[in-house]
Amino acid sequence: GEKEGVIQTLLASVGSDEASRKQARDELFRLEKVSGFASCLLEIYADPQVTPAGRFLAITMCKNLFATQWKVCLCLLSCSSCVYLTDELRNVSVGRPMNRHID
Repeated sequence: GEKEGVIQTLLASVGSDEASRKQARDELFRLEKVSGFASCLLEIYADPQVTPAGRFLAITMCKNLFATQWKVCLCLLSCSSCVYLTDELRNVSVGRPMNRHID
């Protein structure tokens, strides 16, 4: 299924074959833009049937998604700027917005 394909792609992205690594990394870059990808990564991480390497790569990729998809915007409220997550990552995070103010 889809989850197994993501696991194989994650593992291939750190494999020994350079061509396969590049192809897998290109696929992961494409998947970053697909709705539901962060949720899929979290499911992989939470699945005890997945190898430790697969789980580690999934949670690392998820962390990187959170880090790269933070957006800085001008806040029209009381602060000079705020940080917010894209809608999908906001929904993955305990079902509530994760806003953090920068001063």
